[in-house]
Amino acid sequence: MLRLVVTTIATMIFSQSLLAQNKCIDLFKSEAIEVRYKASDEDVAILYSAYPKYMEMIEKTVANIEARNLNPNVTPISKITEIKNVRGADSGTDWGKPAQLDALPASLKKQIVDTHNLLLKKEELKEYMIELLNDTGVLMMKEKDRETFGLSNMAVPTSARTTEKVKKEEYLLNGIADRNSMLRVLVNRVRARGDSVAVILDGGKGGYESNQTKTQKYTDFWGVPKRGPFFDRYFGAGSSHGQEGHLLQMDFVEKALKPSNRRQYWDYVTSAPKGSWLWDTLYDGMNNTYMHPEFIGPLLRSTIPLY
Repeated sequence: MLRLVVTTIATMIFSQSLLAQNKCIDLFKSEAIEVRYKASDEDVAILYSAYPKYMEMIEKTVANIEARNLNPNVTPISKITEIKNVRGADSGTDWGKPAQLDALPASLKKQIVDTHNLLLKKEELKEYMIELLNDTGVLMMKEKDRETFGLSNMAVPTSARTTEKVKKEEYLLNGIADRNSMLRVLVNRVRARGDSVAVILDGGKGGYESNQTKTQKYTDFWGVPKRGPFFDRYFGAGSSHGQEGHLLQMDFVEKALKPSNRRQYWDYVTSAPKGSWLWDTLYDGMNNTYMHPEFIGPLLRSTIPLY
């Protein structure tokens, strides 16, 4: 009876997320791509029934997002440039000004407005996080007997890892998402779209300025996001900017892009100097909105294990 009640409640609370999952599955089927680690409705119901604390953690994540008093701004593209925040050498260019924006293809201008608005919508972010935590939890449940590093404090999954191992089920029972499982879900989504994952090494290993390894041959920042969603190891684990915020951001905004022309968006956003105004405004600025790592990172890391 308890299992039936919990399952019913879970279905009611997260019905929008489950609908979104089905849409996502259909999308990938149309591209003939196998999506691993994608939770089914049935598996999510079992997850909530078997591990109620995990479900409570998802509810807390949603509540934390809801508590932020920010409203979305649906604006023409010209309004986006009024809040632009462009770094260093790119700040004196004309890119992002009305004349250049008018010359962009209509489809690209729509993508820019759509992703800007998506990044400011709490409801969309809540749905996205529910789906990500569902996929992560179901993967953990299917591997519940696998071992991972234990936590000295279950409430602080990003900074309390021990050298001892525990089974993933212990995380589930305590309402904690396993970081390795969540990263596998995110990286699998990237690869399912046909993209690569990039890495900025930490300063002691070269950073992006001097990295010339076999796998990451870039010499400046813009060579990184051009490769795809990325880990930013230049920043310390748990810093306000974080290491994995951009990986999550770039996955989130795919909700606003169509598979048929998404590449034109990313080619523009990651090309300096013409697209630098947009990258900095939407993904790397300092304006205290959901789109900036220093804001979204600490907000989400209160419940999820990303660095």
